Formats: sequence, C-alpha cells, structure tokens
Amino acid sequence: MLAKIILNKTYPVKGFVYGKVSLENETICIEIHERKNSKAKCSCCHQHMPTYDHMKERRFKFVPLWGINVTFIYRPR
Repeated sequence: MLAKIILNKTYPVKGFVYGKVSLENETICIEIHERKNSKAKCSCCHQHMPTYDHMKERRFKFVPLWGINVTFIYRPR
C-alpha cells in the first residue's frame, strides 16, 4: 500500500520493518515487526539482548496522513 512506501521514505525506524497495512474504522492500521536477526535493546541499560518472549499487542497513535488517523500495531519484545 502507498502508506507503507511513504513511511519507509519519510520515517524509517531502525531495527524494524512496516508490515501489513489495513483500514479499520476510518483509521489506517500499520503493523510493525522487528527486523530479522536484530537483537532487542534493554529499556533500562540500553544493551542489546536476545529475545525469547513478546508482550501483548499494543497500539500507538501516529501523525495523521491526509487527515486520516494512523495507528501503529506492535508487540513489544
């Protein structure tokens, strides 16, 4: 989808890739996945760690595109 291409050009996120894009209730929902072979970073000590588990899926609001709300869907590691 076009939104995925625009985000890759304007808002690349290091260590992550944009996945499936869908339209739900007048909101563009974009899944974000970690890039393969990238290690997670600890939120406390900021060191790279191996990942064994994921938390529940979370939704984050992003800047609207063309006046349409955008939500990122992500499962924190």
